Amino acid sequence: FLLEMLAARTSSLRRTAAPTPRRRSARAVRVSAAAPATLGEAVDPRTGYPRAAKKYETVIILKADTLDDEVQEEMDKLESFINSEGAIECSVMNRGRQRMAYPIKEQWEGIYVMVNFVSMPRVPKALQDMLSAPVVGGDEKNIVRYMTIKYDLPKVNEA
Repeated sequence: FLLEMLAARTSSLRRTAAPTPRRRSARAVRVSAAAPATLGEAVDPRTGYPRAAKKYETVIILKADTLDDEVQEEMDKLESFINSEGAIECSVMNRGRQRMAYPIKEQWEGIYVMVNFVSMPRVPKALQDMLSAPVVGGDEKNIVRYMTIKYDLPKVNEA
């Protein structure tokens, strides 16, 4: 009898309870390749950059057993790629080897590389495509994980 009462009560609760809205999964940045082809020379006076330019930060985790020469090669490749795509500013920093909070691809440590750049919205999409492209020719990929986030550009103080 108690089980029947409990079952009846929970089924009535299910009918009266409002459905919980589904939460969309959070992504670091949503970038699209649908940037305007011609931007002109429209410069935002607050920032000093073109109006469509945004500031991005990408953090890339390399395998812990990557050699220093290979890390430097990856950093140079990233900087040259971002500059060739038309970035306004670009800086690449090696943040060193750090222990991760949880294993990623069976790796507990990784070498963190941070890339800060100001560019049009199409550049992060091209960078994402380059980083996620499979390796052809049998070479092992050193990249464990990467993430790009977008910032608001700081305003220029005019005195």
